[in-house]
Amino acid sequence: MIWTHILSKVELYTAEQCQCAHTGTNVTKFAFRWNWTHEEVDRYIKRDVFPRPMEYASEHDKGKGKEPMCYWKLLSKEKKCYELVVTKGPPTGDDLFHYRG
Repeated sequence: MIWTHILSKVELYTAEQCQCAHTGTNVTKFAFRWNWTHEEVDRYIKRDVFPRPMEYASEHDKGKGKEPMCYWKLLSKEKKCYELVVTKGPPTGDDLFHYRG
């Protein structure tokens, strides 16, 4: 469980500039389909939603595996508490649809 606090305006602005957060009208440009596979969701998150953080994670990966890593996790938020979502396999569009906020 991860407890959170409300970001200050400066912290939120910094997160948006680094493409680590999207707020306001910027959020409306993002959409996913419930029937997407994990690979399609992963590609969408890496390419369209959070390209800079995902590029950074990929460049600084110390793993030795041959398969591309999944650098994100699906979280659920209840009040001010985030919890890691447990799915049957890697998160799919159906999982995103189920836990959407």
